[in-house]
Amino acid sequence: MPRAGALVWPGMLAAAFCLAVLVTVPVIVLPPTLLIEQHGHSASAVGAVTSVISLLSVLGALVFAALPMVLERLDHADVGNGVVAQAGSLGSLLSPPLFGLVATGWGFPALVPLIAAGIVTAVGALLLVGRRTSRPRPSAG
Repeated sequence: MPRAGALVWPGMLAAAFCLAVLVTVPVIVLPPTLLIEQHGHSASAVGAVTSVISLLSVLGALVFAALPMVLERLDHADVGNGVVAQAGSLGSLLSPPLFGLVATGWGFPALVPLIAAGIVTAVGALLLVGRRTSRPRPSAG
C-alpha cells in the first residue's frame, strides 16, 4: 500500500480526469437533442460542437497512459488505477445532476462558461502533471 504522499500526483491526475469527465460527458450526451429540437440549430453545427468536445475528452484516455509516469513505484499501479477509475466514475455520476441544477437555476447558456472553466482547469491540471512527469527522476541507487 503506498503512503499518502505517494498518491499526490496520481491524485492530481485522477482529479483532472474527474473534471474532464464531469464537463464532457453531459455535453456529448444531452445537448445535441436539445440544440436541434428546441433551439433549431442544424445537425451539422451541433455535430461539429459535439465532435470538438468529444475530441477534448480524449485527454481523459491519456490519463491511464500517464499514470505509470507519476507513480512513485510501479507496484502502486493497482491503487493508482483504482483512484483514477473511481475519479472518472465520480465525474460521470455528478455531471448530469450538476448540469441539471445549473441549467434549471440559470438557464442553459450558463453551462457554457461552466464547461469552458472545467475544460481549462482539467487541461491545466493535466499540463501540471505533464510537467512533473517530464522532470528527471532521482536515481534509485
